[in-house]
Amino acid sequence: MYDCQPAGAQFAGIGVKDCIPLVHGGQGCSMFVRLLFAQHFKENFSIASTSLHEDSAVFGGKKRIEEGVMVLAKRYPELRVIPLITTCSTEIIGDDIEGTLRLCDRALKAELPDREIHLVSVHTPSFKGSLVHERGIALDALADLAHMFFANKKVAINGHPDLVLAQFCMEVELEPAMFTHMEYTREREWILNTW
Repeated sequence: MYDCQPAGAQFAGIGVKDCIPLVHGGQGCSMFVRLLFAQHFKENFSIASTSLHEDSAVFGGKKRIEEGVMVLAKRYPELRVIPLITTCSTEIIGDDIEGTLRLCDRALKAELPDREIHLVSVHTPSFKGSLVHERGIALDALADLAHMFFANKKVAINGHPDLVLAQFCMEVELEPAMFTHMEYTREREWILNTW
C-alpha cells in the first residue's frame, strides 16, 4: 500500500468535513483502501467510486464521473467538497478530468442552484511517487480549494494571513498542523503569501 497514490489522496480527503472523495477507477481502488482505513481507524469512511469497467477503459470514463458527482450531490445534502481522485488506469486512458469537472460544476449549478459544492481534481498515477507523496499532492489540491474559497468570498481577517488559514481550516474542519509539517511548509507558505 505504500506505493498506492490514490490511497494517500483518499487519506487526505477523509479528514475534511463534508467531503467524500470520488475515486475515478475500478471499484477495488476505493474498496480496498476503505477496508484498510476501517481496520486501522476502527470506523467507517465514505469513499465513492466511479466503478470503471472495460467499456470505460476503451471509450473514456467521462460519463461515469458525471453520474458519480450527481449521485453524491443528490444523496448527501451536507456535501460541500468532492475531490476527484484518479487512478493508474484513468491516468493512462487520459480522461480530461479538469474539463469534465467544469461540465459537472455547470450541471450542479443548474440542477442544485442553492448548494455550493467544490470539485477538486487530484491526479494520482501510482507509477510515480507514493502514498505519502500523494497525501502532499492532495493537500496541494486542498490549498487550491482554500485559494478559491477566499477569492470567491473576498475574505480578509484583519490582514493577518495566519488568521485566514485558520478560518479556512475551521470552515472545512481541516487540521492546521497538516500545513506546519516540514514536508508541507511550501504549501503553507503559498497559502499564507497568497492573501
